[in-house]
Amino acid sequence: MEIEVNIADDELPEDVKSQFMEYVTKITKERSNKKHIQLLEILENQPVENKFPTEPKKYVHDFSGTELNKEKLEVLALGLKLCDTRNHVNQIDTEIQFENLNRHTSDLIQERRKKKAAINTSRTRAEKDKAQAEYTAVNKQVKRSIRTDKRKYMKDSAMTAQKAVREGDPRELYDTTKKLSGNHRKPERQGNHQH
Repeated sequence: MEIEVNIADDELPEDVKSQFMEYVTKITKERSNKKHIQLLEILENQPVENKFPTEPKKYVHDFSGTELNKEKLEVLALGLKLCDTRNHVNQIDTEIQFENLNRHTSDLIQERRKKKAAINTSRTRAEKDKAQAEYTAVNKQVKRSIRTDKRKYMKDSAMTAQKAVREGDPRELYDTTKKLSGNHRKPERQGNHQH
């Protein structure tokens, strides 16, 4: 777990670190078990499709603007396998990809989209090869930048949790561990609101 790497060795006693890790592990397991049970209940209540179209292209109209590329055909062929909980995107990865990207990463993603469009619109083999090489280079930069953003996000979250432990703030610790375990919504709190 990346949290173990981010916990400072000098700042916290070993028993506090182990208690924190046990707490995070417990919350993560409870959350994943709860989500798994909810998904199973949803799947039990849905009618099962016995067959999927053998030729999905004939179900898409020419004027719809939908293009069935290789990935979309594979998705249609998977059918009910898409409901498997193991195929769901990890929520923390999604959060990092869409909410916590720095400006440089966002610019790189836009550039990558333009390079991909250039590949699709190139007419000759030479143009396509050149565009593919440019796309590959930008794609590597995007992946590297996202990894850096993810590391920074995890480190900042671990530091926030450490600070909450040092200051004895259980609410902040709870919110941070819920965010790290996948539930990143800010809970509605009742009580005294200061304006």
